[in-house]
Amino acid sequence: MSPKKSFTVYSSTAEEKTQWVAHMKRSIAEARTLSGNPARDEVKLSPIWIPDAEASHCMVCRNTEFTLVHR
Repeated sequence: MSPKKSFTVYSSTAEEKTQWVAHMKRSIAEARTLSGNPARDEVKLSPIWIPDAEASHCMVCRNTEFTLVHR
């Protein structure tokens, strides 16, 4: 487990997604500048949690399909 958190953002259009991502990147850069922390090339993030009810197949191999008794 990682102390970092992940989250999901939904958008209505690809353009809106691009705007959200650009805004988040600017906000992160500004926060790092204000705090005096240099930008890091590698950031470790927690994976997005997929609820059991939403998982129909293995998230690692993406080949194995789940059934009533096989999970």
